[in-house]
Amino acid sequence: MSTNELKSSKQECVPRRKKRSKPKPVFETRRLRVFRVRGVLPTDTNLERDVYIAFQIDLERILIAVNAVLLYRLESWFIDWLEVASEYRREGFATEFLDGLREFLDDNVDLSAGSDDGEAFLAEYRPDE
Repeated sequence: MSTNELKSSKQECVPRRKKRSKPKPVFETRRLRVFRVRGVLPTDTNLERDVYIAFQIDLERILIAVNAVLLYRLESWFIDWLEVASEYRREGFATEFLDGLREFLDDNVDLSAGSDDGEAFLAEYRPDE
């Protein structure tokens, strides 16, 4: 088989991708650009959740600074998971992210914690008033 025939054969096997639109951030803060993905995550309840992914704005390489999973229940958003990348911890990124998230969701966020780390964070968290 010639090289051209081999290339043609490989191209036929690769499914064509649909053209995708460029994802747009749902909100930005001073240092973060935040995107949202909606969907059902495979859990015991299979409820729809929103996944937020925050990237630091002024970096040459793409690195996730903060990620969170939110669940809508009882008329407000509950933070199921919030994590700051280890290299960004203790620099105010969680506070900045949570302030931006609360503004984006019209302050409709349940600020109860589900872990000891969450309790410690919320004890120190002081939203801008």
